[in-house]
Amino acid sequence: MFQDSNVVSQDRIVREPETKAVTGLSRTLRWRLEKEGKFPARRRISPRLTGWLMSEIQAWLESREKAGREHF
Repeated sequence: MFQDSNVVSQDRIVREPETKAVTGLSRTLRWRLEKEGKFPARRRISPRLTGWLMSEIQAWLESREKAGREHF
């Protein structure tokens, strides 16, 4: 089965510190946005660990950039 190497590398799970660094949003604000359906949902890695798919975070960032450009 063929897999595109770009998709595989982007679809990695990132934990809290990297998610905060990439988005610039606090944990609390991301939690609120997630509950409102405005930020990608966390994925359960194990019973005590969660993370986000980098591809979903990147798509969210791109949608925010696009929305920002439409206001001008």
